[in-house]
Amino acid sequence: MARPDRRRLRFFRHAMPGFLILAASLILAACQMARMALPANLAAGAQEMACRGRQGFKFNEAFTFLPFKVFDVHRSWTTIQGWDDAWIDSARAKQRYQFSVEEPGQPVWDGQCAVGAEFTTVELRRFFGGELEIQTEGIQTVLGLLKERGGKKPWKLVLGQQTGEMSMSGVLERDDIRVAIEAQHRLAQTPLPVHDAAGYILTQKRKAVAAVEVLNNGAVWIDPQASPEMRGALAAAASALLLFQDLLSLNLDR
Repeated sequence: MARPDRRRLRFFRHAMPGFLILAASLILAACQMARMALPANLAAGAQEMACRGRQGFKFNEAFTFLPFKVFDVHRSWTTIQGWDDAWIDSARAKQRYQFSVEEPGQPVWDGQCAVGAEFTTVELRRFFGGELEIQTEGIQTVLGLLKERGGKKPWKLVLGQQTGEMSMSGVLERDDIRVAIEAQHRLAQTPLPVHDAAGYILTQKRKAVAAVEVLNNGAVWIDPQASPEMRGALAAAASALLLFQDLLSLNLDR
């Protein structure tokens, strides 16, 4: 009977702990939560305000991204109207929600938003022995008013998503102040984009002034150079985005 090679045994005995550590590191990296990629100025200079209390079904949707507190959240039932016309199946859905957001020592902001969506699906029955379903049209709009208590004029929040677009984009504006809102599909530490929006980047004059991550529990970043009023408006817009429910993703059984 051949004797085992002692040099090989010594190699495996010394190398095995390293392999185990490497394997554990790879597993840990794979299990870490995905994070949205941030603009460089926010990643370097803005405080991450992690959301608490946002996940999970509950009648009271209050949550925080400290020092901000979102409270008095009221959401309507999602109403759906559908109809069939031969092979064409269409539906409309709408929902309203309102909320308040407060930072200690600053005025309270109130928000009211309305979401509307329309979808059209073509169904081909007995298509090569089966059925073929194609969504040919999907439009979604979010309209919101965000107002500082005691303030003079509200800010308008307008978001839209047209057929063929992966996610919403829009604007937060008041008078001559305009903040563009674009969905972010890139994740941190990977060049691969994701299909659903990981969050939103808010930009004013080509500078990122806020970011909202909707993955996992959610998080918010606001430019530390923002004025108190702009900071409040950005926090209110972030709250509206965190409370938004995508009606186009509904699996309707009509």
